[in-house]
Amino acid sequence: MVLTEEHISSAKRILNILFQYYRPKNIIDVGCGSGSWLKAAGDMGVESLTGIDGTWLKREMLLSDDIKLITHDLDKLIPQLGNFELAISLEVAEHLPENRAESFIEDLCNLSKVILFSAAIPNQGGDNHINEQWQSYWYGMFRDKNYLGFDIIRHQVWEDEQVKSWYKQNCLIYVHKDFTDTFNLIDHSKYPLDIVHKDIYSLNPDKFQFLQIISVPPRNFNIWQGLTLFLLCIITILLVFVIKYS
Repeated sequence: MVLTEEHISSAKRILNILFQYYRPKNIIDVGCGSGSWLKAAGDMGVESLTGIDGTWLKREMLLSDDIKLITHDLDKLIPQLGNFELAISLEVAEHLPENRAESFIEDLCNLSKVILFSAAIPNQGGDNHINEQWQSYWYGMFRDKNYLGFDIIRHQVWEDEQVKSWYKQNCLIYVHKDFTDTFNLIDHSKYPLDIVHKDIYSLNPDKFQFLQIISVPPRNFNIWQGLTLFLLCIITILLVFVIKYS
């Protein structure tokens, strides 16, 4: 019950940010589980709620009677279900085989012009994670489908204790390029895509050595700052080597 409440709290915090830019009347959640995110959306006034997940999910397991449930094996292509004003898929893609990744993203794009997406990064940890990938991996797949990525969530919830760490770290919004004028999203592409939240890092510090670990995403990150950071890392490594072996 506590975990369910934590997921609903995370959902309301993140959806509240998204709804400041764009308020959908209907949502589909791909890999919905018990429907925490859909329940949160319903509590916030979204009229139509659809969830899709495997045949293991039974209606009595859902947190809201307002959720329309579709059972489907997500390892397989999702059939045409119509167009929704928002599709969400959060911490689901890592559970699918890598050879399903591209077609899964295409399935999401077929469902909506606006997609809230997150997936586990390498070494994040979790049950049955078989395709953990960096955020840029998925970003590239969406870009190939003519979707632009907007990093409007992460820096606003990075220190929010009411949001689960994997959502803080991984949530991005993808919008079809022909739909971006519908609402005023700010391009935060200056932020680095591939980042590790400190809470995730603290669970597996040895697995994240020499990776990009930051406590707060920088607000004005550009190529020169990136080059400077890279050179500083090289210098630091060389100094450690010299001190150790001198």
